[in-house]
Amino acid sequence: MVLHHLNAQAPHQLARLSKPISERKDWKAKEWENFVLHYSAPIFRYLLDENLFQYWKLLVDSLHILLQDEITNDELDNADRMLHEFNVITQEKFTKVAMTFNVHQLLHLSSSVLHWGPLWCHSTYPFESAYHNLLQTIHCAKGVNLQIVRFINYEKCANYLKSNIYPHASPVVTKYLENIKKKKRHLLSANLNLLQTIHCAKGVNLQIVRFINYEKCANYLKSYIYPHASPVVIKYLENIKKKKSVRIYEKNGVTYLGYSAIMNPKILRDFDLSATATIYKRAVIKGCLYSSENKKNERSNNSFCQLKDNTFKNILYFIIDNENNKEVILCREVNTLNKISQSTFVVDNISNEIKVSDIKDIKTICVFIKIENNNYISTLPNLHHN
Repeated sequence: MVLHHLNAQAPHQLARLSKPISERKDWKAKEWENFVLHYSAPIFRYLLDENLFQYWKLLVDSLHILLQDEITNDELDNADRMLHEFNVITQEKFTKVAMTFNVHQLLHLSSSVLHWGPLWCHSTYPFESAYHNLLQTIHCAKGVNLQIVRFINYEKCANYLKSNIYPHASPVVTKYLENIKKKKRHLLSANLNLLQTIHCAKGVNLQIVRFINYEKCANYLKSYIYPHASPVVIKYLENIKKKKSVRIYEKNGVTYLGYSAIMNPKILRDFDLSATATIYKRAVIKGCLYSSENKKNERSNNSFCQLKDNTFKNILYFIIDNENNKEVILCREVNTLNKISQSTFVVDNISNEIKVSDIKDIKTICVFIKIENNNYISTLPNLHHN
């Protein structure tokens, strides 16, 4: 069966990674949205006959249009036409029983976009984190309303103090509050460090104890042995530190992450880069994380992107050449065939030839999907809706 040979590599911008179809009863709204926009067309291409597949595409294509950054009048009219056609066919094929409120409200999506902007502008997703905060304020079943009201009042009071009192507070008060902040941050980082030491469910206590003992040993060596070590040993340890530390470099609104390194001389010559050019493995562009190709992770992948000329690339590295004032990606061309929906293309092949493209030319990140022997690439309608 097709679903047994499906591998969807989702970028982090989708907010939620794909889950098995068998668990769909537990899917969140975002997971259903991801399925409709990106996964459903490649899957249903194998499962449905041509008429039913074209019927389903009406919904996929119209939603993709209504979620775009910019929507022309013609695109809006086209989306409205497709949604009306989808409703008509739904009743014809599945009778009035299928004409639920959820199906009916599709008819009003285009008018909502006309009056209020793209669907992501008035999405309810931002409220989810607020609901999470409210749920954390409830500690018992009795007096739930009062607990929530008390939390909201505390929040208002804290915000007022922060904006009106804190800037004019005495140094003693300011220092006291800063110490409280530091303690909270220290506890949080300590908890995160402990969580990172747990690699399997078995023997959790032993794993934590082992980590604490390693920490004690490391601190002892740092305090008593390191100051008296030879220059060779010190240099060796410093190199290890550099390799472990994550480099962060910002330029022209792009944040580069990862381990910076000197480029291969052959690549420098081939692409006219200076000897001081450095490479990074990840970059945050307009709030979206892009990364170099990672073959180890089968569920997530941030290395596929679409450029402004609508071509697709598989990112290998990010290169900064300050001497020549260049910011480029080292990449491979993703060659596509026909389009099976508004956002999804059939992949012909990924070229072995390495090329460079300007980072400013990156338009959006993409989802890469493998089904049996075929590959598909799907574009995101926007980078806000995550």
